[in-house]
Amino acid sequence: TLDPHSFPTRRSSDLTVLSLALREDATGDISAMVVASQGQLWCHYEDCFMSVRFDDGAVNQYAINRAEAGNSNVMFLSDNTEQFINKLKSSENTTIEVGFYGNGNKQFKFDTHGLKWPQ
Repeated sequence: TLDPHSFPTRRSSDLTVLSLALREDATGDISAMVVASQGQLWCHYEDCFMSVRFDDGAVNQYAINRAEAGNSNVMFLSDNTEQFINKLKSSENTTIEVGFYGNGNKQFKFDTHGLKWPQ
């Protein structure tokens, strides 16, 4: 899990941290998700996307879905997960932009150089 922060208010305890997490289920399928430490991730009920830029490449749109459990601070990639992970593995820096209810879109920068990946 990567934990950069963005859009601070006056106190450091008010920083919103966006974590990027990967998980493998019992069948070996891997899910990618973003989790906000506070606030509500926002998108319309259809056509939810997050913008992602790997290094100095083009900005890519990735479809995302709300968590089935209804958590408003979690969004899952709903397609192209394998492509996303492959680009993540080969990047040095990754920028993710997601929408927050009442706060608009916010960007989070991740230093992805040198991450350790299981074999």
